[in-house]
Amino acid sequence: MDVYQIVTDRILSEMEHGIIPWVRPWVRVNDPAHNAVSGHQYSLLNRMLLLHSGAYATYDQWLKKGCQVRKGSKSEIVVFWKWPEKISPDISASEDLDKEETEHKTNRPVLRYYHVFHCTQVDGYKDPHAEEPLFDNDPIVKAEKVIEDYVSRTGIKWDVGKYDEAYYAPAEDRIHVPGIRQYEHCELYYSTAFHEMIHSTGTSDRLNRPGLKPSVFGSERYSREELVAEVGATALMGTIGIGTESSIVNSAAYCQSWLQAIKGDKHMIVVASGQAEKAARYILGTNCD
Repeated sequence: MDVYQIVTDRILSEMEHGIIPWVRPWVRVNDPAHNAVSGHQYSLLNRMLLLHSGAYATYDQWLKKGCQVRKGSKSEIVVFWKWPEKISPDISASEDLDKEETEHKTNRPVLRYYHVFHCTQVDGYKDPHAEEPLFDNDPIVKAEKVIEDYVSRTGIKWDVGKYDEAYYAPAEDRIHVPGIRQYEHCELYYSTAFHEMIHSTGTSDRLNRPGLKPSVFGSERYSREELVAEVGATALMGTIGIGTESSIVNSAAYCQSWLQAIKGDKHMIVVASGQAEKAARYILGTNCD
């Protein structure tokens, strides 16, 4: 029995114990969403609209701070109410609408918006609001070698820092993960990094995995891709011998959470593990047959 089968069986075994609560493996370091120039927090409404915590600014504001928004970055919207200073000159009283009514209708707040970019989308920015790392972790040499070899071979962009989120951005071919010192145990850092690396193998010029194509969050396709990424990451951990009891249990919990989105079919993990093995072997540069 190879490591891929062992990992799949172990995840299924953990899930037999019932519902396992998944725990985000890194600690957050950024302040709530705020403007990078003024430092002021955005309103509750805007914090609900924005996708991330931490610093935001408009394109021009980032330029003035000596930062450059990366090409292809998609903006988000911040809204605000603006009170007109006077009656709009484009609107005049008609025969059946007196001046008082016109003034009442035009002199009211108007909802405006502007486009902002998150600090993770720019180069040259150091967030003064980020806290110091909480854990004194040292890199694991053999795990770092896997990452370095894969990044060197594929040319993928590797973005690690004081962040609150982990993801792979296909449009930029960029992996974005919180730094190793945000994890209580360094193995959890590599589990997170490997998860995003597995996602990155699914592009059309690599393994062309259907699950990586745009899909609705929580859909069966999306859920299946998450299973592939987590099983693949766990298999990579096992292959290089750095998996731990806590990382296996948390991986099982993560898989369980996505299985709930696809009617709890545990056989889906077995199906996903085949694609996960191909992805893991691709990262390691071994035979994918």
